[in-house]
Amino acid sequence: RKYNGFFSFIFAGGYAVYIFFSFSMPFISDIIEFDKLLLLYVAISILAALVLKHMGTIFPTLLVSEKISGKKKKKKKGMKDQVKQAMPLIRSSMLIKILVILFILPTAVLTVMNFQFNFVVDDYFGTPSAKLKFFGYFRGVMGVVNLVLLLFVGRIYGRWGLPVALMFHPANYIVAFSALLVNF
Repeated sequence: RKYNGFFSFIFAGGYAVYIFFSFSMPFISDIIEFDKLLLLYVAISILAALVLKHMGTIFPTLLVSEKISGKKKKKKKGMKDQVKQAMPLIRSSMLIKILVILFILPTAVLTVMNFQFNFVVDDYFGTPSAKLKFFGYFRGVMGVVNLVLLLFVGRIYGRWGLPVALMFHPANYIVAFSALLVNF
C-alpha cells in the first residue's frame, strides 16, 4: 500500500519527460536537420539499451530466473490450446462478450480516427518540418491533458464508469478536428 504513491510518482515523472520532449521537438528540429532526427532517435535508443544493461549488472535481483527445484516443470499450453479452452467460456458468458466488444470497439474507432487525423494533418501541413512542429505541440498539449486526467482517473471511474472514461481519448481528437476546421 505504501508504494502506490511511489509508482504513481514514477509514472508521472515519465509522463512529464514525454511532455517536455514533445514541446521541445519543434526547437530540436530547428537545430538538427529533419533527416538527422532518425539518427538521433537511434543514438538515444542505443544509449537507453546500454543504461538498462548496466542497471542489470548493478541490480541483479531484477533479472529473476525460474529455477526448477527438483519437481518436474509443467509444460505450458500453446496459444492454440488456450484459445480452444476459452471458446466455450466466451460462448456461454454474456459478460465476456460485452468485455470483448468494449475492448474491440474503442480500438477500432481510435484506429480509424488516427488514420483520418494523420491524413488531415498530412494534407494541411505540406512540409515534414511543419508536421513535426504540429505533432510536437499537439502531443505536448495532449500529454498535459492526459496527465491532468490521470490525477482524476479514480474519481472519473467512480462517478461515470468505464464507458465514459474511454471516451476521453476520442474527445481529444474531436477538439483537434474542431481546431483544424476553424483554420480552414
